[in-house]
Amino acid sequence: LREAVEAGRYTPELDDVNRTLTKARNGPPWARVHEYRFGRFVVRSDIDRQACLDASRTLGTALALFEKWLRPLPAERREPFSVYLFSGQWGYLSYGADVLEFAPENTAGVYSPWLQQLLIWNLPERAEMLATVRHEAFHQYLDCLVGVTPMWLNEGMAEVWEAADTKHFNGRDVEVALEHVSVLQSLDGLVPLEHFLYMDRSEFMANAGLHYAQAWALCHMLFEDSRSGRHRLLSLLDRLRAGDTPEEATRAAFHGEDLRRLDARLADYVAGL
Repeated sequence: LREAVEAGRYTPELDDVNRTLTKARNGPPWARVHEYRFGRFVVRSDIDRQACLDASRTLGTALALFEKWLRPLPAERREPFSVYLFSGQWGYLSYGADVLEFAPENTAGVYSPWLQQLLIWNLPERAEMLATVRHEAFHQYLDCLVGVTPMWLNEGMAEVWEAADTKHFNGRDVEVALEHVSVLQSLDGLVPLEHFLYMDRSEFMANAGLHYAQAWALCHMLFEDSRSGRHRLLSLLDRLRAGDTPEEATRAAFHGEDLRRLDARLADYVAGL
């Protein structure tokens, strides 16, 4: 940006970039900032120090479980994670509209891969906020691990970890998200996996209630299957780390699988929850 100014090539578009980066570097314009550093996380908030402490512990516990049960982060991706906790929704939406590529409306938290920042606002119940922290923390972890991922994997696993009891997590009997079960059991059928596995973001979000629920159910079923199902998830992550596109990695991970049989298995799994 400095070189562009010196060369007389500074444009309104570059000015927008400069303003966004400045805000992202400085963080929200809070009069008083509480900060707590724990492990790889730097948590800042305008709430209080206890909120930073609670979020930091939740984040640290969650990251340790992600790395234990999935894949560890590469050594070269060890820079601190930036997390901002907002005391109210207005501040969260205002800052998000300035620094993100979209306004984070109808959300309790969001992770920006571009800025590598996790933004959360203070929900009425602290437990709800910490569940959102776990959800968005998984997005942060997965972005640092593999970059771009299939929507069903990114959102489905985030929903699994949001509902999980991370204090007593042992890799078995993972908690069931009852709201998703209610949605799925009210349907005549699920989206066929031959199509669902390859949805892009716009199609996935066009019917978010259904697709989040089905993504959670698929990831929950695969993770609960500690042999072949979990192996399929890990294979998918490994292919993404190796440089495959989401579509290539998904096809490789499900190679040899009869997707119609898997559709039936998922339907039976949902019915039995």
